[in-house]
Amino acid sequence: MKLLAAALLCVAAAACAAPPPSPTALVERAAAKTAALNTVAFDLVRVGEPVLLDPGRGILFSAAAGEYQAPDRVRARVKIAAAGAVLTVDMLWLPDGFYSSNPFTGTFEKLPAAPGFDPAALLRNEIPALLRSELRSLTLVGTEKIGAADAYHVRFEADGAKLRALTGGLVVPGVHTVDLWIDVATSQIVRLVDTEPGGVAGWRLELSGSDKPVEIKAP
Repeated sequence: MKLLAAALLCVAAAACAAPPPSPTALVERAAAKTAALNTVAFDLVRVGEPVLLDPGRGILFSAAAGEYQAPDRVRARVKIAAAGAVLTVDMLWLPDGFYSSNPFTGTFEKLPAAPGFDPAALLRNEIPALLRSELRSLTLVGTEKIGAADAYHVRFEADGAKLRALTGGLVVPGVHTVDLWIDVATSQIVRLVDTEPGGVAGWRLELSGSDKPVEIKAP
């Protein structure tokens, strides 16, 4: 009798278990959560070869890590290469303009124009717009562990044009495969990986520490 009761309980539990959410619902929740962020830390890495950020000066871009404060403040440490040297530059995107540090002295200078990469626009507008656009081959791969978070793994295809904001226009044209990991508990994106046409490694964006106190000021 005990074995029978245990078996019946297992069957009942399985029957009552909630089905996994649809991938469409997951990406919509993630879009809304991203658009509503007050603050978040981000880490953007070029997985493949560095890309040409400034053709005129031969500057290559490979990584940026920093913090976003809604609606339009970002500070980031950006890794670039120029004339064979690898340099790290601090950058600030603020309502009154764009600032960049001198890689040798560390002194900030206000520059007339920011690079095409705009992390604030990426998080506030571009990622939500991408997730709310028509996505091809949208599937739920499964649930995986990303750091300490249980995350839904969603995969879809998108035109490179829809991913241009990810890196300020430095995206290969054609069909890209995007893998997205969404925190089960919060619906927040924890990782986005872009694979370029032909399976070539592209970009990895990681988000963490959402809505923690952050204050980004002019230097």
